[in-house]
Amino acid sequence: MNGTPALLADVGGTRARFGLLGSDGRIRSRAQLRNSEFPTLAAACHDSLDGVAGDARQRVAAFAVAAP
Repeated sequence: MNGTPALLADVGGTRARFGLLGSDGRIRSRAQLRNSEFPTLAAACHDSLDGVAGDARQRVAAFAVAAP
């Protein structure tokens, strides 16, 4: 990811886990949310990013999504 801050997501059947990977390669923030509390994955992403600095919000993202 070349030092660019990135949103990481692991979306399971009941929970979604989000982390913000800093340019130094360390996780800077984490959130675990119940999927049933959000109408869409985008809404959960926005909630997990509340309070995160602006330039780190929209650059790169990687999602792992459970599927049958």
